[in-house]
Amino acid sequence: MARNTIATIKKLSLAIYLVVPWTAHAAAEGPFVGELICSTGEPIKDAGVPQLTLPSISMELRCEFGDTGSGERATYTGAIKIAQVPAAPIARTFVWQVKAPSDAQNVTSLLAQKFDAQPRERNEPLIAVGQTEPKIKIQRLTDRTKDNELIMIEMHLRLLSRLT
Repeated sequence: MARNTIATIKKLSLAIYLVVPWTAHAAAEGPFVGELICSTGEPIKDAGVPQLTLPSISMELRCEFGDTGSGERATYTGAIKIAQVPAAPIARTFVWQVKAPSDAQNVTSLLAQKFDAQPRERNEPLIAVGQTEPKIKIQRLTDRTKDNELIMIEMHLRLLSRLT
């Protein structure tokens, strides 16, 4: 059973590698500019990702971002699409470290976009890159071994409100 699961994850990693532009398997570039905390909500009915051998699901998201430099806080709504190893619990909270170039302005607005997961090796951090603004990257803060049970495919954030 474990060999089949590992083989499935390797096949999925290859599938994601073919879909997502390749970048170095390293921590997200740029300095840490804030923390994004997201909670999952109800599942969204969609077709999933048919080419995956693992079941995929889309869920509603509600996120809060705190900019460490300006102190600005923002709220987002959106969705996350993930695939999970069978029998693994569905993640309900995601805590992300937001990274951006030091000259990036208005990170709060730049977070309102779609993010694609980068290909990664087992036990490497889960990193996603903005589709519209690829200089914005998010890196999941978690026990990396637990990330082996979860494969994020895509996340989409819409800015709901901001407080300065």
